[in-house]
Amino acid sequence: MNLYNSNNVNNGGIMNRVFYTVLLAMLGLTVSGCIETQMLVSVNSDGSGTIEERMLMNKMVIGMLEGMGDAFKVEGEEEDSDEPVEQAEPFSMFSEDDVAERAEKMGAGVKLVSYEEVESATGTGYSARFTFDDINAINMDQNPGSALPDMPGEEQSAEEKEERIHFQFTPGSPARLVIKPFIEEEEIEEEITEDMPEDEQSDEPGESDMEFEQMKELFRGMRMTLAIKVNGDIEETNAQFVDGSTITLIDFNFDQMLDNPEALKVLEKSEEMSPAAAQEVLKGIEGIKFDIDDEIVVTFD
Repeated sequence: MNLYNSNNVNNGGIMNRVFYTVLLAMLGLTVSGCIETQMLVSVNSDGSGTIEERMLMNKMVIGMLEGMGDAFKVEGEEEDSDEPVEQAEPFSMFSEDDVAERAEKMGAGVKLVSYEEVESATGTGYSARFTFDDINAINMDQNPGSALPDMPGEEQSAEEKEERIHFQFTPGSPARLVIKPFIEEEEIEEEITEDMPEDEQSDEPGESDMEFEQMKELFRGMRMTLAIKVNGDIEETNAQFVDGSTITLIDFNFDQMLDNPEALKVLEKSEEMSPAAAQEVLKGIEGIKFDIDDEIVVTFD
C-alpha cells in the first residue's frame, strides 16, 4: 500500500525539512498558547466531505489574555470617560461566530455545522465540524495559530506566511485524490534562521541540560495532528502513514519527542539524506509522523 515514488521528493535537505517543520510547529503552538490541535479531513467518493477540528488552549495563557483584554477595555473607557459605560461581556477566547467566519477562509462552500466548547485538566477550547461540497476548493492553513482570533491589541501583519494545503480530486471508480502539503523546506529553513539570534545559529555544542529540561516543560503535553480520511477502501497510495482508510500527514507528540533528545539531533544534523534513508530514520523516532512527499496520491473506491 505504501507505494513510495522517489520523484515526489527532493533528495537534498529532506531531514532539514522535517526538523524545521517541527520547530515551526513548536513556535506556532507556543506563541498561540495552544496545547492541542487536531484536524481530520474526510473525503467522499464524489469529492464532498467534512472537516473535524479540535483546538485546546492553555488555561494559564487564556487567563493572561483575559487580563490584557480587561486592561485594553479600561484604557478605552478612560479615553471616552464622558460616554456611558456598557456592561462588558465575559471574556471568551473562542466563539462560534469566529469559527463560522473562519470557515470561509478554508475554501469556497465550507460551512460550520456544529460547534461545542470542550475542556481538559489544563486547557479549554472547542470542537467543530465543517462540511464542504468540493475538496478541490479547499486550501487550509495548517499553522496552529491560524485557528485563533487576534490577541488584544494585535494587528494582522501583511507579511505573515500561510502554510496552506491544496487538494486535487478526480471522481471515478476508483476516485483519485492528490494532497499537496504546505511550505517547502527552503522557505522553512530561511524563516527559522532569520528569526533566530546570530549567537544561536551556529552548530556549536553546549546547550545545557538545564535549558533542555526547561524546554521540555514548556512543550509538555503539546500535540499537533493532521490527517486525511477517505470514505472507502484505499486501493493504492504512496502515503507513508496509513491506518485503514486514514492517512496521517503530521502527528507531532512533543512529550515523546522531547524524551528522546538524541533523535532530534539526528534530524538537525542530517542535511543530506536519500528518501529511503529518511523514511527509515523517521520510523525510529517516537512522537514524529511527517510525510516527506511533495505530493501524496491516493486512489479509493
